[in-house]
Amino acid sequence: MSIRLFVVLGLIFTVCGCQQKETDPAPILSGEFLGQPLPTDGAVLFAPGTVNRGLPCRDLAIHPDGDEILWCEQIGNFRHSVILRSLRINGSWSEPETAPFSGDPRWQDIEPAVAPDGHTLYFASNRPADGHGDAEDHHAVWAVDHNGDDWGSPRRLPDEVNDGDTFFPSPTRDGSLYITRDQPDGTSVIYRCRPEGDGYATAELLPSQVNAGRTRFNAMIAPDESYLIVPIFGLDDSLGGVDYYLVRRNPDDTWHDPVHLGGEMNTVSRQEWSTSLSPDGAYLFFMSDRPDTALVTGAHLTPARLRDLHNSPGTGQTGIWWIPTQRLPGFGIDES
Repeated sequence: MSIRLFVVLGLIFTVCGCQQKETDPAPILSGEFLGQPLPTDGAVLFAPGTVNRGLPCRDLAIHPDGDEILWCEQIGNFRHSVILRSLRINGSWSEPETAPFSGDPRWQDIEPAVAPDGHTLYFASNRPADGHGDAEDHHAVWAVDHNGDDWGSPRRLPDEVNDGDTFFPSPTRDGSLYITRDQPDGTSVIYRCRPEGDGYATAELLPSQVNAGRTRFNAMIAPDESYLIVPIFGLDDSLGGVDYYLVRRNPDDTWHDPVHLGGEMNTVSRQEWSTSLSPDGAYLFFMSDRPDTALVTGAHLTPARLRDLHNSPGTGQTGIWWIPTQRLPGFGIDES
């Protein structure tokens, strides 16, 4: 065998080795919450590299059995928006994939929420009412049932729910839906849709304790309706932009005044628009465009480093964070 052949073979093995290194699979995730360490000292990015993987993301939902996690990922300033998911199969989490009812590039799918019984998933979409063709000029709430193997075909909810531009379905144990509707004056308001027969009664506008501030939207109701978390713009104690507030509900359906959820969850960032609970209520997931300042300190900002930061989570695009609810005012923190 010639020296030249030895050299050629050596180069081939070297290239193959480099290619193998570059294509090594990601670590297999297992355990609750995609195997992530539980947050204890405040809010942290959820599942960097899997959920927060460098693209803007928001709207996380967890199936009550804990074996499916869904979220929304977007590009082009919301031009394209899909619902992704990961499944826990035999103890291990799958690579992120597009949910079976989402992914058509003509439509924006956002804000998944799984009913407390796990049988139905709700989401908002601008897909046409018949489910075919180009997008409409407004969003509506859709539902998709679990058929035993996977999610089935989406159906648009009736006009009692979808009267105008309608967003952010949040379901309760009794089948009610809390929704957001955009108004002609540019503000948004929160309604409640109670189940009636095979559909829904006329939507109820919720009182001023919920519809507080200059505008508000995307209210997340606890499954037992004991409290609601709502992003509000325009209250005096805001840290800037839109902040998250807690509104407690009494058994007689009266509501308390909104309570600011503090500086661990709220920041001066403007895009804090979406929350959800873990199935046991112990953790709150929320959208924020706050930067993780630890990521952008140190090395000089060369063009290559800027590109790397652009493709990294936590550098100022919208991301999904989580925090123990007991760290929040109104849940566990001493407010005195």
